[in-house]
Amino acid sequence: EDGSRLAPRKDYFNTNGYHRDSLFQIWDGETGNLLSDFHVEMPYSTRHYLLWQPGGSLIAFLNRRDGTNGTALRLIDSTTGKVVHQLEGHTGKVWQVVWSPDGKQLASVGEDATCRIWDADTGQELTSLKHTKELCWLTWSADSKRIACVSPYSDITVWGTKTWEQQRIFQTLKRTFGNPSYNNHTYCPFDFLKDSESLFVMDDAYGFELANVGSGSIVDAGKADSYGGLGGSWGLSWSPDFKAMLAGGAGNESLRLFAPGQKTSRRIRYAADPAWLADSRRIVSGNSSQTPVTGYDTRTGRRLGILLAYLPDNQWAMIGPDGNYTSSASAADHLAVTAILTDGRCVTLTLDEFEEQYGWKTDPDKARFLNLN
Repeated sequence: EDGSRLAPRKDYFNTNGYHRDSLFQIWDGETGNLLSDFHVEMPYSTRHYLLWQPGGSLIAFLNRRDGTNGTALRLIDSTTGKVVHQLEGHTGKVWQVVWSPDGKQLASVGEDATCRIWDADTGQELTSLKHTKELCWLTWSADSKRIACVSPYSDITVWGTKTWEQQRIFQTLKRTFGNPSYNNHTYCPFDFLKDSESLFVMDDAYGFELANVGSGSIVDAGKADSYGGLGGSWGLSWSPDFKAMLAGGAGNESLRLFAPGQKTSRRIRYAADPAWLADSRRIVSGNSSQTPVTGYDTRTGRRLGILLAYLPDNQWAMIGPDGNYTSSASAADHLAVTAILTDGRCVTLTLDEFEEQYGWKTDPDKARFLNLN
């Protein structure tokens, strides 16, 4: 939330290809240094993701492929690496989980046509919201007043969180919401606006609709100016101040930034599955082995630090925007410098070769990951 800590993971497999466990590593968001690491057993497929508790130390860990033995949804203590709660109750696969804005509760939806609300402290189920169809996506409003869930290729249902009564069903949206089972991204194709009175929905034609919970009205909200590289299964993520929005497609390493004062969206390459920081300016992204964890300044378009969390031989490195880096002991064996010379030639050198020819070497104390300065 504030960017002070990060928790990417690496998957380990048995020799027969079955998933064995995941390595979680906790990183300092300012310096990029490794703070701690721990393993969590997760014996099935890799279709899972994690979500940090707002203002807290818990990590929600969801395995989308495991709906059979109660390990689909877990809460992990980021300080100890221990599983503190296994949230058992769903009778099928769990597709998505979100935290309440205050971090005291979380909600999950799945194949069993329920949206279940959990207490973060006790791990107990507080209530189960019943639907007639499978539920696959959900979002919790920023003011905590409402939850919205969607059925595949169907409607969006809105519940109030005070009494958990159903408040509205939107059945005439242009969007046909696909099942997320084959998508790795964690952000939803619809979200509440700041006051929770309206839902902002992305449709199948790369346009937007505004659905009012009180009146039930649905109005067109314009089209994206460009969607190249985003693919057909979009998700969106509003900044905490609701002044900017990121959109991305499943299976892509590219985002679009929609921001005030910009006539066209800005493309952010080599980024996926974004998380906004509390300042509504910086994001952290990266959701695959091909995509390092990267910080971005959305106001300037400048890339901040790059975290290479899983180099060969269990090495790691964090490279700041000025080139200074901090790393594990043998990470330099896996790093190189590509330099564009004044005569136009492009050369690739080892770190030792670069220092010898140009007299520069890293100062780890100056390496910064998400620092804007």
